[in-house]
Amino acid sequence: LVGYALLARVLLVEGIQGAGGLGGIDAIAYWTAAGHAWRNEPLYAVGGFGFGAYQYPPLFAQVLAPASLLPMSLFVWLWRLLELIGLRLATGGWARSGIAILIFPPVIAEIDAGNVHLIMAGVAGLAMRGVAAPVGPALLVKFSTWPLAPVGWTRDRRGLFIGAVGIALAALVSIVLSAANWTDYLAFLSLHAQPAPGYKFLDSVPYLIRLAA
Repeated sequence: LVGYALLARVLLVEGIQGAGGLGGIDAIAYWTAAGHAWRNEPLYAVGGFGFGAYQYPPLFAQVLAPASLLPMSLFVWLWRLLELIGLRLATGGWARSGIAILIFPPVIAEIDAGNVHLIMAGVAGLAMRGVAAPVGPALLVKFSTWPLAPVGWTRDRRGLFIGAVGIALAALVSIVLSAANWTDYLAFLSLHAQPAPGYKFLDSVPYLIRLAA
């Protein structure tokens, strides 16, 4: 309970960027991109990288598109809740999750920003417990979840296959409906494989290797 109380206090103090606070910056990027997808607008700022820049595959924004009709603040809080559920799936219990929040500060930072890492952690936890169906769909958020495939193959081949086929079909539909956004996405990746200043050494790594990583 102490961990959850600490989390609640930090989230309430941090608030939400654009609504009187500083938090939720990643979730805001998802909400903004979902709105662009809903209105059939370009998703990527290929020429620049700043606050609210969307970095994920077009399919992710398209799946979230209906959620753009929600108020931004509500979307951010719901996304934070989803991250908390991901933490629960990763740790295997609410008590363990509370302990993780208390002793590992990056967990709070992750939930505050509303990123996707705890969701990915939850997918990894499920795969290790023999539920591999979410591994494929997780690719629409981050291609870097592919190392979970061997785990899924050994623990739940049927679920892995169903998830992989489902995401492949969804991606195909996405490409057919919005080929321009996929072209922009590849251009964005080639220019911003690692956008943080001081880490441009990755430019020397071949593009296809960076994409796989």
